[in-house]
Amino acid sequence: MRKLFVIFALLVLLPVRAPALDIPLIDMTEDTNPGMDSLFYSVDDPAGTPVDRKVTLQKIADAVHADLEAADIPDLSATYQPLDALLTSLSGLSDPDADRIVFWDDSAGGFAWMGPGDGMAISGQVIKIDIPGLAAEAAPDSANDYAVIYDASAGAHRKVLLSNWPGVSGAPWFKTYALIDPAATDDGLWFYTPQAMTVTQVAAIVDPADTGESVVIDVLECDSNGDNCSSILSSAITAANTTTTGTLSDTSLASGVWVRVDIGTITGTVSRVTLTMKGNY
Repeated sequence: MRKLFVIFALLVLLPVRAPALDIPLIDMTEDTNPGMDSLFYSVDDPAGTPVDRKVTLQKIADAVHADLEAADIPDLSATYQPLDALLTSLSGLSDPDADRIVFWDDSAGGFAWMGPGDGMAISGQVIKIDIPGLAAEAAPDSANDYAVIYDASAGAHRKVLLSNWPGVSGAPWFKTYALIDPAATDDGLWFYTPQAMTVTQVAAIVDPADTGESVVIDVLECDSNGDNCSSILSSAITAANTTTTGTLSDTSLASGVWVRVDIGTITGTVSRVTLTMKGNY
């Protein structure tokens, strides 16, 4: 009698286990095509009293859905950028195998690589001016061509017409003086120096088609008012019907002075005398 009571007590007090749950999970046959009515093992715990239950996959899905709705999860489509055709255009770019910039090419309706043009180069993460890479301009048009400068007073880059460009240090310059029917009393201020200038040559000629004619010419550097003049030549030039060059005694012209031409003795009938002077800024 005592044995029966013990067996009865064990049956009442111990939880009843489904026979299938006593099989190790690894030994169970896999259900490769579960449906919404497939059963799962569940433990219900009403008021702290665990009870073995079964539940379908549909019920589990319904419970998860209800919990998600209760959690008030925001609409992801309103929070994140949806897939866009432009992203497809961007991802379609191939490796340019060089430093390039991605930009929107409106004429092509998509993204493209932007590369450096003439005079530009990309070095690492910096865009630089590539002056040596430009083609040289052998005959610049001072009336229409521009050079780029940085205007420090304006704090910006500007363009300067070449005709307005002041003499650059080392750049060549030349001046020409022509006088028709010269007379020995013809003396005149020739030009005003905008900045310090170096003289490398003075040459003169008279009526090249004729013979036996000449003019004595002297070139002088004067002060800012055209006074206090002194010759820049070792001796005055006797310009004849062939090109004659003078010997310089002073090769430097100060900034802001006048250069004067003095006509001396004239031999023969001279209809024109031409004087040129060249040098560097």
